Amino acid sequence: MSGPTDPGMIRKDEIHNAAGRCFARHGFAKTTLDDIAQVVGMKAGSLYHYYDSKEAIFRDVITGEGREMIDWLQSEVAREKTASKKVLRYIKARLEHFRKMTNLLDISIQVVVEVAPLVNKLYQEYLNREITFLTDIIEEGVKVGDFKQCNCRKIASAILTISDAVKLRAFQQADAMAASDVDYTGVDTEVSYITKLILAGMAKE
Repeated sequence: MSGPTDPGMIRKDEIHNAAGRCFARHGFAKTTLDDIAQVVGMKAGSLYHYYDSKEAIFRDVITGEGREMIDWLQSEVAREKTASKKVLRYIKARLEHFRKMTNLLDISIQVVVEVAPLVNKLYQEYLNREITFLTDIIEEGVKVGDFKQCNCRKIASAILTISDAVKLRAFQQADAMAASDVDYTGVDTEVSYITKLILAGMAKE
């Protein structure tokens, strides 16, 4: 079993960090394995000892972003006072983080749509963390009397599913090539509206 000081894991972290810088500088499409290898200080062919493709490196970068995203979202939510405002802030901040990430990496819509299923498979652990965190917020609302008794985890999962579905539809329907050109304002408006309807249905009379 690999330990925390395993050389292979350390090397993968170096590749991961180097790739993140390259993607941010050149965009996903224009970044080559040579670019990444040069930053790490190794030959491009040696990268295949750790990753089988640029897409695999990209998925690892996105997974790392997922960890940081959850930590950041939790700090954003902590600023709000009520459970409803915390849920709405969480959903809005989550979309904002995604928008900033796609802009930074200069990713095309095609890349987002094609890579999304693979990213989601690897990202399931972090999606589960998101569902758990959102569930805790809703349970807090039930406890203080803001929400009716409900299956909090199912509600949390539904809100995240709707958010991701609206976002993916916007990408699939966008009359643009770059992910940065997607109408994020429209996505935010629609997701916020649907989330408010869900929260209103949960509210105690």
